[in-house]
Amino acid sequence: MKNIAVDFTDVESRELLPEGEYAVEVVEIEQREGTKGPYLNWELKVVVGQFKGRKLWNVTSLAQQSLWVLRAHLAALGVATPQGKFVLNPDALKGLKMGVKVGHKVFDGKTRAKVEDAFPLNELKEMPEIVTEAEEAEEDE
Repeated sequence: MKNIAVDFTDVESRELLPEGEYAVEVVEIEQREGTKGPYLNWELKVVVGQFKGRKLWNVTSLAQQSLWVLRAHLAALGVATPQGKFVLNPDALKGLKMGVKVGHKVFDGKTRAKVEDAFPLNELKEMPEIVTEAEEAEEDE
């Protein structure tokens, strides 16, 4: 067999994102169908700090009893939600930023990073320098 040239420049590693709070940006949101019903699969990217550029995935169920989690995410992104019916355009959320608290959860025998909470970016009070960096990055765009 011949040697194969491979370029790993800018290829992410599969390292576990440490527990903590992060400023993240919405990269993509896809609606998917799970065994328990439909859900949204969120691809998020850390926007500042030591782990800038690292990806994080999150799931929010579309089941009626779990919609409070989706509402919390939307509020963290600055999206107003009514008390009644609402049409969500996932593409409109791309590029929006929020703060997330990340914990660890064991799934299928592997430890994974899990979003435990979502909140407005300006509530990252434990790390004011990250809030400032994220706001400056937003202004530069």
